[in-house]
Amino acid sequence: MKKLSFLAYCMVLITINTIQAQNLLLNPSFEQSKPCGQNELVDSIANWEIIAGKPKFINIKCAISPESRTYIRGMQLPDAAEGKVYAGLGMDVESEFIQGRLEKTLEKDKIYWIRAQVRLPIRFCAGAINEVGFAFGEQKLSKTEDFQTLKLENLALKKENDKLINNQYNWAEISGFYIAKGNENFLCIGNFANNNELAFKSRKKGECTYLYIDAIKVEELKDSNLEVLTAQSQIIENKRFMLPVQFNSKNELSEKSAKELNKLLPLFQNKEFKIGIYAHSDQSTNLDQQISATQTQANRIADYLVSKGIEKSRIVAVGKENSQGLVPNDTEANKLKNRRIEIVFEK
Repeated sequence: MKKLSFLAYCMVLITINTIQAQNLLLNPSFEQSKPCGQNELVDSIANWEIIAGKPKFINIKCAISPESRTYIRGMQLPDAAEGKVYAGLGMDVESEFIQGRLEKTLEKDKIYWIRAQVRLPIRFCAGAINEVGFAFGEQKLSKTEDFQTLKLENLALKKENDKLINNQYNWAEISGFYIAKGNENFLCIGNFANNNELAFKSRKKGECTYLYIDAIKVEELKDSNLEVLTAQSQIIENKRFMLPVQFNSKNELSEKSAKELNKLLPLFQNKEFKIGIYAHSDQSTNLDQQISATQTQANRIADYLVSKGIEKSRIVAVGKENSQGLVPNDTEANKLKNRRIEIVFEK
């Protein structure tokens, strides 16, 4: 199965009025664990299970083994991003996987903001990657000690602007947005099939990726003014909807986004309304680039709708650059809120 593309679900909807969100993942920083043993490795972590391979849970406050302390000329293990403990995963073609339990079952069609802190080790097994796979499911996965390539539909968490995950000396946030199918109770993390394909194709023999991960958050997004457009949405004149679509680095619609648009075609076929497509940006690039990129995105959606039989005369496609930000553009989280596609049904 192909992975879900979710950096565009960053467009889906972040709150205008954010209520203090509850982290729905139990033991998100691995702090509920057995006491220290003879070294920094922790054998058992509450609410987490090893699904494949032999990933490690590391408590940096424990006694550090001589091997870890002196590996690669005195390399020190990093401090945790939050608390004392973090996980280490082998992120190669055949990967290691861990699975955690959610405190609350996810509800169908609700939007969840997924975040985590990641960093690479220093020098050892420190190849850059593009993304980390997060797969939600109803049931606990079966366990194996072998390294595996799991073929599960997954959310690919990335750094902002699709930058490589290559931080070694500090933690970096990866994030994405997930529209729940309903009844998800577990979260599995690793390198699933179709993740990092390009990175591994260019990988030299003997190169590998080992990733530290910590401070994982699964939070419901609540928005009092903006609603994601779904097949069940009720069309209301001039009401603003968020459109769940994704663009690649060339501003082309992803295959997943095309499928999402296909589900929405009955709404767009309502000839009582014209269709306003408004693409918004943040302030990460200069104004000319923002105008060009957002207009291209709006045009891509318009062209796709026309290819599916929607009359071109009913469509207005506008690139709005960053002129209508939802929130101040002062943090990475707020930039995600401002990057979005809006649909307005107009008369």
